[in-house]
Amino acid sequence: MKRLLLFVGCLAAAAAGARSVSPGRLPRGEYADTEATTNVPFAFGPQGAKNFQFDLCFAATPSNNVQLAFGRDCDSDGALSADEVGMAFAWDCGGWRIVNGATGETLSSAAATTNEAKSLSWDLVLRRGLPRRLSVAENGVEVFAGLSDGPRPWFHSMDWDMLRLTARGVDAPQESVRVGVEISGYLINLR
Repeated sequence: MKRLLLFVGCLAAAAAGARSVSPGRLPRGEYADTEATTNVPFAFGPQGAKNFQFDLCFAATPSNNVQLAFGRDCDSDGALSADEVGMAFAWDCGGWRIVNGATGETLSSAAATTNEAKSLSWDLVLRRGLPRRLSVAENGVEVFAGLSDGPRPWFHSMDWDMLRLTARGVDAPQESVRVGVEISGYLINLR
């Protein structure tokens, strides 16, 4: 019996974990009015997903726009096109935006701090793959406070398989990003 409990404990520890990705810095465009983009395949809907999280750090100058887009690469070309985006989160024109890719619905929030160096953290708690609670903070100060207990259903989809990071602007955004899905739980079949 002790061996069975030890084995079950080991399985539980091995089953809990997280998947995350941190794309490297984007190369600067050749011209001041160009953008740099990278696409990264990522599984957003593994069994047992409990949290969808991302951290975004960059220089928030007036000319900079930094955007994370999430969606499904339907045509399997390795790039997330505009019509494949499910949700986009961006720093744009001195404020934050969350955009529903399907309907165009846009939620906006003013900057919470005056710091040029911005560090944003997003933590969306999931239950059975559906958004339940949201925490968004800029440099430790809450933004989108009205969404904390009622996040929109389109903030996460189990079908997403790609993320796109885009940086635009004259000034170097010095962006870094980490996207992750926290996974917990296990399945034990005893016969």
